[in-house]
Amino acid sequence: MNDLNNTIDKLKDIKASNIIQIDFLPYILMSGGFIVVLTLIIFLILYFKNKRKKKPNKIEIAKQNLKNLDFTKDTKDIVYGFTVNAYECLDDKNKDELEQIIKKLEPYKYKKVVTKISNDLIDDMKDYIKVRV
Repeated sequence: MNDLNNTIDKLKDIKASNIIQIDFLPYILMSGGFIVVLTLIIFLILYFKNKRKKKPNKIEIAKQNLKNLDFTKDTKDIVYGFTVNAYECLDDKNKDELEQIIKKLEPYKYKKVVTKISNDLIDDMKDYIKVRV
């Protein structure tokens, strides 16, 4: 029993260990930096993904239609396709030149039976498309 009391007395002499203070500031800063970098990467990915998927506007579509205009098709298709798309992508600099070409095309628009467009007029339209569009 004496040994037991002696052991209990020794156990009472054991003190609790000191509380260790952990400095969380570096961990907080590292996690905050990680979150900022991760957010920046996500925004960059979304920005470039949306930039690639940008839909063409009316002017770009009209320019593409003019460049793909088939001059071997029906005369009315050529005249109407050129007129509609050329007006869509018209700017002030080219207005006079386009008006001249459109006036030359008017006889081909309103007749029921139309003759083939002259090669000079086709060349004028092709030049307009190459230079102005």
